[in-house]
Amino acid sequence: MEITKIDLDLNTLTFDKLTGRPLKKATVILIDQDTGEELVRFRNDHGNEHKFPLVADRNYFIIAQRENYFPDTIKLSTIGLDQSESILKKMYLSTDKMLLDVFTFTKIGKLPLDGATVTLIDMSDQSVREISEQNLLTNEFNFMLDRGKLYKVLGKKEGYSDSEEIIDTRPYDKSGLITKELYLDKFVLQDLLPISLFFDNDMPDVASKSTLTKTKYGDLVDKYIIRKSEYKDRFTRPLPTNKKEEALSNYENFFEGDIKGGYDKFKLFVNNLLHELEAGNKVELVLKGFASPRADSKYNLALGQRRVNSVKNEMIFYDNAELKKYFLTGQLVLTDISFGKELAPPEVPADVKDERNSIYNILAAKERRVEILRASRNN
Repeated sequence: MEITKIDLDLNTLTFDKLTGRPLKKATVILIDQDTGEELVRFRNDHGNEHKFPLVADRNYFIIAQRENYFPDTIKLSTIGLDQSESILKKMYLSTDKMLLDVFTFTKIGKLPLDGATVTLIDMSDQSVREISEQNLLTNEFNFMLDRGKLYKVLGKKEGYSDSEEIIDTRPYDKSGLITKELYLDKFVLQDLLPISLFFDNDMPDVASKSTLTKTKYGDLVDKYIIRKSEYKDRFTRPLPTNKKEEALSNYENFFEGDIKGGYDKFKLFVNNLLHELEAGNKVELVLKGFASPRADSKYNLALGQRRVNSVKNEMIFYDNAELKKYFLTGQLVLTDISFGKELAPPEVPADVKDERNSIYNILAAKERRVEILRASRNN
């Protein structure tokens, strides 16, 4: 009579009974039910799986245990099994302690904040060592608390202000789950600055002497980018072949990286600005308008101010004019410190008759801009 060898294995999963969540750092022990002999034990610090090979025709005790939890025991028999099998067992451990879940968020925007460190401090017993955990992957932290005590949880991350909460477990007469959210504050606007926004020649409102305009910057930049090929052609046409390729690459980088990239950065900035204002903070922005040196100082000063005004319009009316109410109430302050050609470097072409250099040269194009220089917050 041929005897068929069968393969049997066991995977024991450990869970917290209160929350149903996988329970790490548990130890599972296999014991021969008939002899009382301990066969094997395994502790998993990184997950809740515990895998073992089994033998046929044996009765087992499976014991799961973990620090601060009551152990759990179940029986398992392989007697009578006549074919290979993978056996799955789930074990739920209970505790008389409180479970604490802490989640870290940004104060502005209330976004999940990864990479924070949370420290648990026992305020009822100073002899108890503080517990600090850092989570680089998510914003969740899990702790166990004694009932009948006061605790403080402190959230930290470099570049952010600290956040803390007091937890009182004295009212609880049995195990339960407490959830706390920590909001860490950071003024991100200044980190995004400076932002440079570039303009086509004499825009907005060609030949105007006004310091104001109804034009929004977003409308101007789209039209400017469309002229990329024209700018390339007008400047590089007389260049020899060995210099033309490098010049074309420079124009591509300027239009895609500086002009389009600057506007993309501006939109990110405005979204963060809205979060600041929604949180009740007063914000002041300092803007400066520049012009290339083709015209006289008086005209260029008005042109620089007009350019700043177009950026203000874009900001105020951006995305359904969500910032307008903050501007009208004074919660958002936009300060203009524009200059004309006085600040243009001497190497920037100024000859009105030489359009190739005074308009289409990148040196001149880079002077036609508005910079958002500084952001400050008053709570």
